Amino acid sequence: MDSVLAHFYKLSSVLKIIVATFMAKSPGQLKNDKPINTPIGASFSEAGVSIVDAVHSENWQMDWTVHPYQKVLLIVSGSGYIEDGTLSWPLKKGIVVYIPDHWRYRLTDNPGTPVSLFILFFETRIFGTHKDIGFVKRPIFFSQESFAQGGLERMRLLFYEQSANLPGSQEILRGMAWRFLGEIKRTHSRSLPGDVSVDPSRSNEARVQHFLAELNDNFFRPMTLDDIAKRLVMSKRTLTSLFRKHTGTSFLNYIQKLRIEHAKKLLRDSNRSIITISFECGFDNLSNFYRTFKNLTHCSPNEWRRKSKKSSP
Repeated sequence: MDSVLAHFYKLSSVLKIIVATFMAKSPGQLKNDKPINTPIGASFSEAGVSIVDAVHSENWQMDWTVHPYQKVLLIVSGSGYIEDGTLSWPLKKGIVVYIPDHWRYRLTDNPGTPVSLFILFFETRIFGTHKDIGFVKRPIFFSQESFAQGGLERMRLLFYEQSANLPGSQEILRGMAWRFLGEIKRTHSRSLPGDVSVDPSRSNEARVQHFLAELNDNFFRPMTLDDIAKRLVMSKRTLTSLFRKHTGTSFLNYIQKLRIEHAKKLLRDSNRSIITISFECGFDNLSNFYRTFKNLTHCSPNEWRRKSKKSSP
């Protein structure tokens, strides 16, 4: 098993280069640039998923609508609002909206700023209803960067699999769609007042605090200060200063501590191999894992495992 994972470490580095190259060559632009005046309906594949792009015209109009399936909107440009007859919610670039099945609503563009968007449909036959997933019948709003890889990147990959239709594409589409719903559920379940991480109208401190809360679920993901600063819409210097203010340490030390704490839990509570634990905790290099673990615990992973199991009741 360890030899397989060691080979996977090498393979993952190659895959990262391939994915980065693909992303660099694939601008997040809409494929269909012909403006439409009315909504697009769903046409499902074998996977029970459909993803389309829509460019609203200046004459866009939408009647009150109820559909039997769930869907997700990602606003690429323009602005407007969604309403249900009682409440209305603003839309702008970067907003992701989950719309439940059997919910009556309509989408209206603001004058002079017609909306362009991606739409992901989930067929009820495969994905059930909002009740089956545990959602209430109301819209859920996030920024696209709330998602692990960002909503825009996820949509891009869905488009690719749908267009390529290669062997396995239907299974990949279905799996990615389930993950999309799962991440919506996880993000929505966090006890935080909305997604402020990329909202420039919020203070820098609020965005950093929100990011720190998210980090508990994402410490194993590769990330750099430059990437985080860009996402939080602040300078790297400001981010570094605020991060130290709220954590008392640097970003590198903080994320290493999160990773090693998770590793200690796995070493104590499971019989997984060291290389498996290292990989799960976000280390791409086993020697780096050993070095970091020893720096923080003053013993090796194997020594810590033996000690922790002896002290366990």
